Amino acid sequence: MLDFFVGYGLELSRLVPLILFHLKKKYLCKTDAEVKEAWAPRDLGYRTRVPGDMLIVTIVFCYSVIAPLIVPFGALYFGLRWLILRNQVKFS
Repeated sequence: MLDFFVGYGLELSRLVPLILFHLKKKYLCKTDAEVKEAWAPRDLGYRTRVPGDMLIVTIVFCYSVIAPLIVPFGALYFGLRWLILRNQVKFS
């Protein structure tokens, strides 16, 4: 849950891309085309998302036999993750 609240909160705020855009705009961009290129959407980072999701799936599946109470939390994690990714794809 800590991964969800910290990581996805920052992802929804898009604070890092906003800071990078303003730094690029101030110091690197000279023309309007370069500003548009700096604001272009970045990749979604599947190489870092998929392994983390696979770890959460493995943990939920393994511990669901011992403690079935973990299943709703796993479902909540992936449900909210889906909403956040959908938002990121739509607005980035």
